[in-house]
Amino acid sequence: MIRLLGSDPEWMELLRQEGVSFCPDDAGVDIADSRASVVVIDRDPFPSERESLRRFVSRGRGVLSSARLAARIWPDDACCRPTRIRYLLPDKTDLFRDVGVTHLDTDGCLSTRANSGFSDRGRQALYAGKLGDGWAVLLPFEISTVLADRRSAPRAFYASAPRQVTENVSRVNRGEVRRIVANSLNYLLAQQGLCYVANSCVPTGKIGLFGFRIDTDFDTPASHPAVVSLSGRTHVPFTWFLNVEACESTLGDVVRVLAGQDLQLHCYRHVVHTDYDSNRLELVTGKDLLAAHGIVTVGAAGPFGDWTPAWAEALADSGFEYSSEFTLAYDDTPFRAVHDGSPSQVLQVPVHPVCLGRLRAAGATPRQILSYYRRIAERQALRHEPCFLYGHPGNLAAEHEWMAKLLDEAITICGGASTLTDYAAWWRERERIEYHVFQDAEFLTLEVTRPNRDFGIRVVRGDRETIVPAMSGRFRFAKMQWRERTRYVPTGSEVAGGSRLRRLSALREWRRRRQRQTTKDGERS
Repeated sequence: MIRLLGSDPEWMELLRQEGVSFCPDDAGVDIADSRASVVVIDRDPFPSERESLRRFVSRGRGVLSSARLAARIWPDDACCRPTRIRYLLPDKTDLFRDVGVTHLDTDGCLSTRANSGFSDRGRQALYAGKLGDGWAVLLPFEISTVLADRRSAPRAFYASAPRQVTENVSRVNRGEVRRIVANSLNYLLAQQGLCYVANSCVPTGKIGLFGFRIDTDFDTPASHPAVVSLSGRTHVPFTWFLNVEACESTLGDVVRVLAGQDLQLHCYRHVVHTDYDSNRLELVTGKDLLAAHGIVTVGAAGPFGDWTPAWAEALADSGFEYSSEFTLAYDDTPFRAVHDGSPSQVLQVPVHPVCLGRLRAAGATPRQILSYYRRIAERQALRHEPCFLYGHPGNLAAEHEWMAKLLDEAITICGGASTLTDYAAWWRERERIEYHVFQDAEFLTLEVTRPNRDFGIRVVRGDRETIVPAMSGRFRFAKMQWRERTRYVPTGSEVAGGSRLRRLSALREWRRRRQRQTTKDGERS
């Protein structure tokens, strides 16, 4: 069992997102005497708790903590030094399995015993190994701090193109942070001879999942028929997010052409405001106009990928169930953003943030674009996570033939397809699955409070893994159908290209942002 020392909402949401069984802080049970195998430390422990944690570790169990907090409990064994961390670079150790460049931009502390991964200054960054008679993973950053960072920044995305590919995205790469945490828990359990158990991120029987999101922005409806044809030809269902004002005069015709597609709301006007009232007006206006044509919208996507707390509040009060904004998260599984200490009512469904237009603007050839997106699909499939790409109808229509090749390849790589709306509904059902895990040398026992045979629970043991149904039961390890774990390993070029933003690229991104519509008063610039 995993026990959380503290009740930080960011930590709790991350563990729920990963789908592990954990117990929040319980002051009534002494840590050393609990049934936990791993304790996650998310706050400075009280003096009595420090002694209890020392006894807990002395019994051969594990702790996951920041290096800073660990140094206060084990001052002789967990020394650290403060440093500024821009990003972490992966290595081949278990903690960085399936992890790429992890952008953080935070003040942290490096363990003097660090032996895994590297900081942007070339120093080893994480420690995984013995702590007295037990085990520890010491992170160089505070999870609650980096996950609460809602800032955005221009980032580079490696592509074999004449110019650097950039996009304005979330400053902290939440997906990579989650994967490091999952790998850390897996490591600590494995040292005790235990399996890592978590809800599967894709439907049972799938190795991955592929989908495509289309933001209509200011493209003319003339391109829509070719894109609808592309969807039918490749059997990839598209989720369209409509900019209603741009096609308001012909909205009835647009809805008829897009019949059978998944239609959701991009905006009324192409802007995300900083205040609640303006966002609510934009959302309600767009939603009502679509409803007048028989379209019931449950999803939205913020223009320019922008997300603000005011936008999230307006989404919730306007009846939306999910949204998708890459200035909040990208290349990650769904989660609920924490605001004012509570998870949002609106589920966030991240996508890959680099659209076809960005690659074309960088001078990429069709072959280079195909290679880029194929690599993204392969990476997500190896992680057993969904791959959602996005683009705009004009670009898809103009590149109809080779886009069909890309979609065919992506669905083959990922093993299935879904709209964002269907996947969001599936994930909300996944959130309802609750279970407890008990293990010994021979058996894995699951007690599932809301059993559902259509969902899977992933069991990892060393370099093997399997999926069992989300049902209560006792499973003999020797009888499980194990498979070898796949692994995504970023290339050196990918790591270097995804960590360094060139000055000229940064200037171009600054100019793009300056040309945007203002978000302060709702007026166009």
